[in-house]
Amino acid sequence: MSRRGMLGFCRDNDDRDELKKWMWGLRKYEEAERMAGCSKLQVPDFNIPDRAPWPEDCGLMEHEEGLWRTWEPRRQRLVQRSKVKWKRIMKEREKQRQFQFAQLRLAHQKCKVQKVNIYWGQGMLREVALESPWL
Repeated sequence: MSRRGMLGFCRDNDDRDELKKWMWGLRKYEEAERMAGCSKLQVPDFNIPDRAPWPEDCGLMEHEEGLWRTWEPRRQRLVQRSKVKWKRIMKEREKQRQFQFAQLRLAHQKCKVQKVNIYWGQGMLREVALESPWL
C-alpha cells in the first residue's frame, strides 16, 4: 500500500468510515455540480449505508484496505506510543504551569501596594491600588 494514500492517515475503523463518507460526499457534490443546469438540484446526502463500496476505483481501494488491515497491529502500537508521549507532554506542561503560577505568586508577594488618589478638577475621582516591585 502506498504510504501516501489517504487511507494511510486513518488510525482505526472509525477514521476509515469517516474517510469513506467524506469521499462519497465529494462524489455526490461533484455530481450535483455537474447537474447544476438542472432545476432538480438537491443537497448531497452524506449518509451512506454501512456496507457501501468505495466511490473511487473500488477494486484498488479494497486492495488498499486489505493491506491497511494487515498493518493494523503496528498502527495501533504507534497510536498507543503517541498517546503515552502526549500524556508525558501534558504532565510536563502542567508542571510548567504550576511553576509559573508559583513564580507569579512569589512576585506578587514581593510587590508593594500603594494607594493613589486620582483627582479630576476639584474633587477626587477614584482611589487606585498600584503594585510595583520597585517601590
